[in-house]
Amino acid sequence: DETARDLGRKGGLFSKLLIDSAEGKDDLSIFKTFSKAKDLVVKQSIDKQHPQIEKPRSGISFPFYLS
Repeated sequence: DETARDLGRKGGLFSKLLIDSAEGKDDLSIFKTFSKAKDLVVKQSIDKQHPQIEKPRSGISFPFYLS
């Protein structure tokens, strides 16, 4: 029962914060980057948006890269 918040020309709140969370930190895993972005989304949406991720319990944790 949630909707994604849009920031106009900046795109979606989660997408923007996911990219911002990874900027300049090419050693963060996708899961750590997601976790940072999720915390910011929950805070900035005033607890109205709660991003979720599906991930395996074990295995390789790939880095999140911006090029």
